[in-house]
Amino acid sequence: MSVLARVPAFDRLFLVRVLDDEAVVFDQTSGDTHLLSAPAVSLLQRLDDGARGRAELEAGSKLPPGEFESLVERLAQLGMIEVCGS
Repeated sequence: MSVLARVPAFDRLFLVRVLDDEAVVFDQTSGDTHLLSAPAVSLLQRLDDGARGRAELEAGSKLPPGEFESLVERLAQLGMIEVCGS
């Protein structure tokens, strides 16, 4: 089973400002700024307390499977989450 987790140094690497249901995230390493959608913010918030199973997160996201996978892939590319297991 695949598990998702925020990267361990998330709070040191990223500055987050939540605006209504979106968030602006500043990557202190690259200097890039990202606007995250409500589903992305929700996923990161659900990972605040630690790793969770991919199936549990997908079910709670209310996104179609393809969109959830795209979101996970994008957050992983940005270095915000890690995918553990297979």
